[in-house]
Order: sequence, then C-alpha cells, then structure tokens
Amino acid sequence: MQSASIATRKGKSLGLLGTFESPGGMCVDRSGNAFVPIYYDGQVLEFAHGDAAFAGSTPIATIATANFPRDCSIDPTTGDLAVTFWDGVQIFSNGSTGWRGPQTYTQPDGTYFVYSCAYDNSGNLFFDADTQHSPFQLTELLAGGSGTFTTVSLNQGFKSPAGILWDGTYLAVADWRRRHWTQVYRFSIQGSTGTEVGSTKLVGGKGTLFWIQGSTIISPGSDRGEYGVGFWKYPEGGRPKKIVSFHDGAAGVAVSPGG
Repeated sequence: MQSASIATRKGKSLGLLGTFESPGGMCVDRSGNAFVPIYYDGQVLEFAHGDAAFAGSTPIATIATANFPRDCSIDPTTGDLAVTFWDGVQIFSNGSTGWRGPQTYTQPDGTYFVYSCAYDNSGNLFFDADTQHSPFQLTELLAGGSGTFTTVSLNQGFKSPAGILWDGTYLAVADWRRRHWTQVYRFSIQGSTGTEVGSTKLVGGKGTLFWIQGSTIISPGSDRGEYGVGFWKYPEGGRPKKIVSFHDGAAGVAVSPGG
C-alpha cells in the first residue's frame, strides 16, 4: 500500500489524504482541486483545494475509470479531465451535476500500455505509450472531440513511455535512463513533428513523473541521502534547490495554487 499526502511550499505536511494501492500521476484543475488516479482501484479521487480541506479529507468526487488509470491532465480550455489507462485514454466532462462520460479512445495500432498525458494551451491532448510496434510512441488527440489520432515524431529517442507535461510553451518529456538523474527534454510541436529545443538534467531525480510550476520543476528525488520530493530550477536543472522528505519517497506530484 502507498500513501498520498500534501505539503505546503515550506515543506510542512498538511496531513494524509489516504492510503491507496499505487497512486499515479496527479493533476490540478483551475480551482486548485487535486486529482489522484488510483491504479489498482480503477478510479480517480478528487480533493478540494485548501489546507483544511486537504488535511484528513475525504474526496469530493470519486470518478470510476477503465482498468489501471495511470496519469491525468485537465484541459485548460474546457475543464475536461483526461485519464490514461492500460489501453488508451478517457475524457470526462465536468457539468453542473458532476463528472460526465467518459469518452473512451483507444489506439488503432495495438497500444497495450499508455502512460502519461498532457494538454497543451489549445486543448490538444498528448499521451505516450508502449506499443506493439515501438517501445515509445507519442500521440496527439486533436481538440474538438473528433477522436483523430496523430503520431508525433520526436528527434530524440526514448526507451519507454515516461512522464509528459506542457510547460506553457513546449512539451516536456522525461527520460529516466540513469540511476542518479532524470533528463527532461523540451520539444516544439509543429503538426506531427516535435523538435528538441533544450533539456533539463535533474541531478538526483528518481522517477519520470514531474510537475512544472513557473521556474521550478518538481519530481521524486534525493540529495545527500535525503529522499522525497525534489525542487529544481527550471529549465536550468542541476542539483535540487530543496528536498521535502518522505519516508517511502514519492510517486506523482502536483502543485495546487488556486482556490
């Protein structure tokens, strides 16, 4: 069993949200509500923003998903929630009576493990997968609900699907090839082509899921024997500015600045 907790910017724990079986990549909506996919339970839990709400809270919504939800992202143009699962991606719309849907999309070319997802500023959804044809494939689901898939070719190789996130300008893709660091590559996306424009080396990075908040990138990490959540300058990288310690390390991370 693994747990999920929330900490302030100063590293002070606000309390335990709960003990879950393999929580995944987290995301946050425009109100600051946090979403936690629970891999083995087939659901996403939504928690309200705010110190008092986070501390020992129960979810304000439980969203049933397909098997093995792994990561999530919020569409900045509509507020829709995208969730990756074993075979594809599901999109839920948020109405006056709660979450509706989902629309379910699966890859037509034999995807069998979808990992991370990220919306860009225009509502286009990117997700990466391990397919029958390639150990890493990046796909774009175009905005507008047409269900059209576009395979995006990157001029950088990846051995497996990893965490991805839109940083406001570029698509950031993580690669954890070494024991002692994570590399996050930035790509300019034009149509079906992604061109690398730079990379960020997270010395002490311990995973592929990450969050970018302004000039800071946050990810599981370690420094001088301290394990937990690391904070690095973005896009400079290098050694972490700070480590917020957790006994068992960390998995997914997200910042909730709204509310």
